[in-house]
Amino acid sequence: MARLPKGAESTISMAFVVMCAEKIWRPLRLFLIAISVWFCSQQWPRCHCISLRNIWKLEMAASLAAV
Repeated sequence: MARLPKGAESTISMAFVVMCAEKIWRPLRLFLIAISVWFCSQQWPRCHCISLRNIWKLEMAASLAAV
């Protein structure tokens, strides 16, 4: 816990920076996973639907656990 007002202000602003970074990282991570699944599906054509479904289930379970 910060004792001085400037320290408390810095702590709060850093918390907002971290929350915004997490918000930005999640769609970016999903985009990168989708690109990698697409790339792998070019090599193994039938696996991309199954892979995307499994990734979607994992992401939804993680987002529900975070709430």
